Amino acid sequence: REGKPLSERPAAALDRVTLGHWEGDTMVGVGLSRLVTLVERHSRFVVVVPVKDGCAETVLAAILHGLYPWQSAVPGCVTSIAWDNGSEFARHAVLDLALGCTSYFARPYASWERGSNENANGLIRQYAPKKTDLGLLTDVQVQRIADRLNDRPREVLAFRTPREVFEASLIAMQRQQKNRCLRKARAVAQVQRK
Repeated sequence: REGKPLSERPAAALDRVTLGHWEGDTMVGVGLSRLVTLVERHSRFVVVVPVKDGCAETVLAAILHGLYPWQSAVPGCVTSIAWDNGSEFARHAVLDLALGCTSYFARPYASWERGSNENANGLIRQYAPKKTDLGLLTDVQVQRIADRLNDRPREVLAFRTPREVFEASLIAMQRQQKNRCLRKARAVAQVQRK
């Protein structure tokens, strides 16, 4: 796997000012079952997708299932994703093409470089402790865990919920994209009138 080091990630991802920079991981339960966990750095919004194993193809499909609907609805809401060096992320180049984003990789044994995701995984463990067979969780149960985290007010977000911040940021991003399109259309119309 040839991936970009996390140190090359844009400054916008580090300062958490803009939407679109994600961190991802897999949480391992009893047996082969796992949860793919994704957290958006600006809003702390989480997406959790159950998978039957840690195969790169399985994890790729889960990530696309979790993020593609957002990216297709609001292009640019998935700009970059930071991963650890696990083999389950070996298909990152396909993911980057499908989502139009860039994957970055933390240094080996440096989980703190993806602190948002590690924190989210700790919060998820409140609902699915380490000895849990994650394969027994239904999609509804997994979504309920994500909903609980996304609807929990956070001090770091001025006591707003990750969902509130994420949705407000999506709306603002859509508005900016619409305004850009309108400006371009006006400029084209002016050129055509001349």
